[in-house]
Amino acid sequence: MPERLIANRYRLIEILGRGGFGEVWKAADVELAVEVALKRIKVPDGDDSAQALAEAAEAARKEARLAAPLAFHPHIVAVTNIVTEDGVPWVAMRYIKGKSLAEALTTGPLHPDEVSRIASALLSALDAAHKIGITHRDVKPANILLADDGGVFLSDFGIAKLRDETVTMAFTGSIGYAAPERWDHAFGDPNGTAGDLFSVGTTLYRAVEGVAPFEQEPPSSQSTLYAVCHKPHHRMRRAGRLAPLIDALLAKKAADRPDLDEARGLLRDGGSGASSGSVSLSWRFAKSTSLTGHTDEIYSVAFSPDGKTLASAGKDRTVRLWDVATGSPITTWSGHDNPVSYLAFSPDGRSVLSYDSTVRFWDVDTGTVTTRWTRTEPPNRLALSPDGSVVVANAVESKDVTLREAATGGAIRTLAGKNVSENIAFSPDGTTVCAGSSPIALRNAGVCAWNVSSGAEIATLTAPDVQGEVWSLAYSADGEVLAIGGDRGVTLWDVRDSENTSTYDVGGTVYCAAFSPVTDTRLLAVGCEDNTIRLWCDIEL
Repeated sequence: MPERLIANRYRLIEILGRGGFGEVWKAADVELAVEVALKRIKVPDGDDSAQALAEAAEAARKEARLAAPLAFHPHIVAVTNIVTEDGVPWVAMRYIKGKSLAEALTTGPLHPDEVSRIASALLSALDAAHKIGITHRDVKPANILLADDGGVFLSDFGIAKLRDETVTMAFTGSIGYAAPERWDHAFGDPNGTAGDLFSVGTTLYRAVEGVAPFEQEPPSSQSTLYAVCHKPHHRMRRAGRLAPLIDALLAKKAADRPDLDEARGLLRDGGSGASSGSVSLSWRFAKSTSLTGHTDEIYSVAFSPDGKTLASAGKDRTVRLWDVATGSPITTWSGHDNPVSYLAFSPDGRSVLSYDSTVRFWDVDTGTVTTRWTRTEPPNRLALSPDGSVVVANAVESKDVTLREAATGGAIRTLAGKNVSENIAFSPDGTTVCAGSSPIALRNAGVCAWNVSSGAEIATLTAPDVQGEVWSLAYSADGEVLAIGGDRGVTLWDVRDSENTSTYDVGGTVYCAAFSPVTDTRLLAVGCEDNTIRLWCDIEL
């Protein structure tokens, strides 16, 4: 086909890409001696009937009519002609020498400054389209062209609609980039301009973060659609000043998204100063579930590495395992001599460490103890490093914090404490250990942090909003949020900015806390003095 002449005018050179609505070729316009992009409108496989060809021709005419008024816009690919060959319609467009944004992202995410430039071009292009009543409905990386000379262009108006056209319940578009209302009209007008802005948000997220905002594991269309409509987008790590704009554009309800002018304002000044993936925007728990079964206060909770199982233990000297999805108990282990003050899963999830003055490693499958060791001066609390090799313990009398080998209990180094009270936690990357200090030591309740390798103290965080003692500490899976349990509830802190983001009152002391290790699941478990476990989440379990 490459030497074929279409409509006696366009000589095909090479194919540029294929999609759901056709294929695009680089071609030479032999009359004007210029290169063009020539799009062959797709006809259903094996259907060359007159009706199918007529429908394809009408689709080509529609795309050309919609794009024609925008032909002179600096960020929209101009349509220059429509021709037919053997009854099949072809649309001639300006040829952009370069590559699509999708192709550019195969080598990794782009710098936020480059993504900001792309965002400016997209908002300008959509502003022009929306002003004449056109919604694009398929903004995505494959439909954004990056010219070698620096130009940015929005292409492919193949499924665009005029706002007064009838919209059916049939879904067309690109799953993962299309807005929730395109799938479920309860979220808003499926043909409204806000849908294009949601797609801009998903595209910018993909460009700056390197992954799609609602990508699920294992990947499937069904799980992605559910995430688009009902789950928060994955936390941003690279977006910087683009984060407020992307957060706003990805609002589930169309009415909650900014309009084009507001979006340009967020792009221009980076919103109100929120940082990438701001906790104040993301970590808000809406629902809680209670697990009951313990007969006394709960001192420790821990999630398995896959986030599917929760272990709990406390004053009643038992360890209990729970199914996180259903809240149902799985099993109970007995045999401790004292209240159990600490639990942790091994990195492979096959064993659980428990501590009641003796350290025990339990086999999850059999419920038997495989390893144990005891110290002369029993520690008050323990914490297991993420790789399972180091235990950190604080002594009852000296208040010092000591790093020990998990297998033997042998001392590695001692960290000078500041009246350390009831709790210790490792950061998810294992480089930092933190411990709570009582109000006596720091005037307000607080947290001390040390570098694990050097033993040097690196930070002291005072937490005036925490009432009384700091009874429990837990890092989120990304290490950016610290849950601090106090006398009345749990407070969430942004570790980067040392700011309180929200506090949840449970009516009593929170002795322990743990975040789910699954990064796209906003789930926090806390153990309370009323013998219950609270699971706080922002999605249905």
